[in-house]
Amino acid sequence: MTFPWQAPQRLLSFLRGIALAGAALFVTGLYYDPEHVWIGFLVGFTLFTGLAVTGPFFLSLLALSGARWPGPMRRIPEAMVSALPLGLPLGIVLMSGLRALYDWSDAAAVANDELLAHKSAYLNPVGFGVRMAVYFALWTWLGHRLVAALRAQDSDPSVPASRRSIRAAAAFLSVFAITFSLASVDWLQSLEPHWFSTIYALVVLSTVSLAGLSVCTIVGLAFARKPGCEGLASADRVEDLGRLFIGLSLFWAYIGFCQYMLIWYTNMPEETSWYVTRSRGEWPIVARACTVLCWLVPFLALMPKRLRRDPKIVARVAVAVLGGAILHLYYLVAPAHSRVGAGGGLLEVCLPLAALAGFLWMLLRALAKGPREPVAGH
Repeated sequence: MTFPWQAPQRLLSFLRGIALAGAALFVTGLYYDPEHVWIGFLVGFTLFTGLAVTGPFFLSLLALSGARWPGPMRRIPEAMVSALPLGLPLGIVLMSGLRALYDWSDAAAVANDELLAHKSAYLNPVGFGVRMAVYFALWTWLGHRLVAALRAQDSDPSVPASRRSIRAAAAFLSVFAITFSLASVDWLQSLEPHWFSTIYALVVLSTVSLAGLSVCTIVGLAFARKPGCEGLASADRVEDLGRLFIGLSLFWAYIGFCQYMLIWYTNMPEETSWYVTRSRGEWPIVARACTVLCWLVPFLALMPKRLRRDPKIVARVAVAVLGGAILHLYYLVAPAHSRVGAGGGLLEVCLPLAALAGFLWMLLRALAKGPREPVAGH
């Protein structure tokens, strides 16, 4: 069965307009509020990149586990890969804001700080830029290689074609495990270079995975309402999405609790500083909001089988979780700059939303240009 993956032109124009408005706001903000603009840009950059890279991440998990339940909805994470090439140009823009975000990029600060000087062999602008280029080159190459292997398997569901898909998925996951961990340290954890956590990459991965699943669900269930696409949202498939939300939300809560518990009971000043900063002002309220949106809402709303088989309920949960994931990325970034409180500026809200709009625009365009033939086994 084929599906017309064609979004309304009005929606595409709206998303493109939001993205362009965000770009204009970014340029303007550099002149009148650079501190807030770079915080907003980093949150948006992390969101955009996280959404793009969760596409091949989900595809790899599906291929290695032999999962067939997504059926034609597999086209959505395939299309997400198309946004990866834009990550490097956005990263180059981020490079121009290093001094505003990262203490280790300031030579004077490094010279006066023994720990920063010790870490300077890794945390330096040149290394930051080179590693970023390597991350995006590998993600883009291996992601497109995986998509090509999966699409070839659709037209040739033989054992050799299946093995090629499995090898491509294993290669991506192997590289992704290392590069995503390093990217999490580079882009987010090094905002507070005196602090460290050995499971921080999993905190970031759980957040962007929730965001990626939310986008896949929202887009898939929205298309399922179009004539000719009703088969996208069968009751069993919707229930599987609901189960995945429950599982990922529990993983998000578990990893966050593990990090907090380990730091709390060791009570070492170099580790507790991250939570001390986030225990002041409005940040505890933000933390509770993240917990409600990313864990309690999907866990409680989708626990009853009747509710997790309802496309409307699952779609609403996906919207709430996406909002919670974006808020959590903000929670990871903004407190590192103690002069900025929660809700410190319109830029911190608008730029991540513009990044989301730009990603959705690229995703919908890629879906429209992608294959419409049935997925292998469906």
